[in-house]
Amino acid sequence: MSQEERMLILNMVAGGKISAEQGAELLKALERSRVTDDYEVEYEAEGIEAEGDGEKTDETGERSREARRPVRGRSLLEELLEGLTAGGLGFFGPNYHLEEELVGTFDASKVEIELATCNGKIAVSAHDEPGYKVILRKSVRAGSEEEAQRRAAEMVEVITESDRLSIITRSGWNNHGGVSVELRLPASLAYNFNLRSSNGRVEVIGLSGDKAVLRTSNGSIEIGDGTFDLVNLKTSNGSIRSACAANSLKAHTSNGSVKALARGESDGSFDLYTSNGSISFRTLNPSAGYRVRANTSLGRIRVELPDMDFQEMRKHRVEASSRNYEGKSPKIEVKAQTSNGSITIGEE
Repeated sequence: MSQEERMLILNMVAGGKISAEQGAELLKALERSRVTDDYEVEYEAEGIEAEGDGEKTDETGERSREARRPVRGRSLLEELLEGLTAGGLGFFGPNYHLEEELVGTFDASKVEIELATCNGKIAVSAHDEPGYKVILRKSVRAGSEEEAQRRAAEMVEVITESDRLSIITRSGWNNHGGVSVELRLPASLAYNFNLRSSNGRVEVIGLSGDKAVLRTSNGSIEIGDGTFDLVNLKTSNGSIRSACAANSLKAHTSNGSVKALARGESDGSFDLYTSNGSISFRTLNPSAGYRVRANTSLGRIRVELPDMDFQEMRKHRVEASSRNYEGKSPKIEVKAQTSNGSITIGEE
């Protein structure tokens, strides 16, 4: 929120154009937008230039949020003021909760799933039905129920294809509403997931595929009971738990713990990072070959795998590898780094 926006709101209150309560709500809404936009800038800053088209992608090859996100032609303050004047109480009215259900089927063995929301949870799970089922739970502030229904109908864009499902909360709703998404998918299909939220938990349970990218802020992340080649998990102010079989796992958070369970069935790499939290890596196959690098600022490091040779063993830094690592199969590399937390690496 700029100083100019702040002064404009204060002058409107002083001039009697809006009440003090409405002015306070405007200031809060703009501040919430600043926090969310800071997260989006951090998300976009991770992008790299893709070959050929100059379009930003992240390390998984997905288009960045900057490429996907619609461009807002007006300032957020203009949108809030329009809602205020057009709807009486408008965005300063009571919260209305509405639910919408969608069903359908896919005509492909591998499906792309993209879900993006704000101020809400994303929960994806498997079921034995041949089709999918979506439950959208929308929360919106409005001056009346009729106005709430109208606004709720505009909140989400849904695209369905034979091999794709996309559900995107439109830009601008993070300050006066929220959407939670519950999605149940056929367990028999393979999936590529690109899921992102802000101020909400994200989870995928019981499904498999090539790739799973899960991101949020101010919420936890969980992925379990599935198999993926690549898993990328990122949050802030939330914990991360991974119990899926992944050849490559990257799990980064701040102000939260990281727990990863490896099945040890194939070669893999695990990149685990947090600040202000502990890290736990457990494996179901302790006889595999392991190469471990662990660092912490304030905390203990324990490596409890069998037959390990320690190249470096300090209080806050450990490097170790299995004896005859090069002759082992499968081979698994583990990198764990935290501050203000302990690190434990061992068998389940």
